[in-house]
This record gives sequence, C-alpha cells and structure tokens, in this order.
Amino acid sequence: MEKARQDIRKYLLTVFGDKEFSDNDNIFEMGFISSLFAIELIMYIEKNFNVTLENNDLSIENFKSIDSMTQLINQKRSQKNVM
Repeated sequence: MEKARQDIRKYLLTVFGDKEFSDNDNIFEMGFISSLFAIELIMYIEKNFNVTLENNDLSIENFKSIDSMTQLINQKRSQKNVM
C-alpha cells in the first residue's frame, strides 16, 4: 500500500511540478485536474498497478486524492486475489 501511495505521489509531482499538496488534499478542488488529465490518470493507474477499473469505479471520489486512489488500488487488488 505504501509503495502505491509513493508511486502515485511521484507521478503527480512530475505532472503538477512545484505545487504543494498532501495525500488527502482534493486535487480536483485545488484545480490540478482537467478532464484530459483525469483520463490519463485512469490509464496510469490501470497500467502501473495492473488493475482494471470498471465504469462504477470512475467516480471523482475514487480519484480526488492520493489516499482515495491508494484505497481504490488496494480494493481492486483484493478483488483480483479473491477471484
């Protein structure tokens, strides 16, 4: 879980540059996310964390912060291990 959090933070820092934010800050409310970048973020998560996101996963609540994205990744990985 910690590795996923670190990887997401590292990725976002390469995109956002010197903007400061914490793991629980809502990056949508902070104005960091455009609709195009939201799609890139979904693709990044699927590719780099080997998870498949379904339509019902595509809620702002799941992508609003590093914490929420980490939780989504862990949930998807848990579901994958059960199957």
